[in-house]
Parts: sequence; C-alpha cells; structure tokens
Amino acid sequence: MGHLKDIIISIHETIYSLIQIIKEKTDIASTLIQVYKDTGKAKSSILDEDKTLEYYGYTGGSYNDVLKSNEKILLYFDFSTLNNNDPILNCDYYFFNYKSSYKK
Repeated sequence: MGHLKDIIISIHETIYSLIQIIKEKTDIASTLIQVYKDTGKAKSSILDEDKTLEYYGYTGGSYNDVLKSNEKILLYFDFSTLNNNDPILNCDYYFFNYKSSYKK
C-alpha cells in the first residue's frame, strides 16, 4: 500500500484526478493504481475512477477551511505492475528515498 500525507483535493474531482496526483507525487509509472476506502482491499472498498469523493459521501469546505480543520479523510492506494515476477518493478517507492548510512 502507498502512503502520501496531507494531499488536498476538491471533493468535486474524480478519483481519476486523485490517481493522477498520486502518480505525480510518487513517480509510479503503473497504470494499474486503485484507491480504497479501507485497508481490506475488498472489491466493495475500491473507489470508481469515474466517481467523485462527494459521490462517496465525503464532505469538504473551502481551501482555507480545510487547512485550519483537523478533519481529514484517510484513503488507501495500491498499484501493480504488468510483470509481477520482477523484484525491481515491485519494490516499494520508499526504497528510492532510502538514505544510506554507509560512509566511506
């Protein structure tokens, strides 16, 4: 599962737009990204790319109100690659952000 913190998106944007933001923020090249309401990853938990957050009952406010508010929604995303046997393609995004403590 992926992790991004404090992304603000309009409730009127589609889940597809959210997926595009995820791709931009993580550099994930996969076209097989799904957004979930919970960690269960059940078929009923998948958010349809054509629907909006508002469609799923999420509420929001103005940009400034959202920044001041502690009210946040937690959504989950996962992705897969076409070649599931390649360990390099399946490595986690954070692998690339790892800073080695090895010193010469």
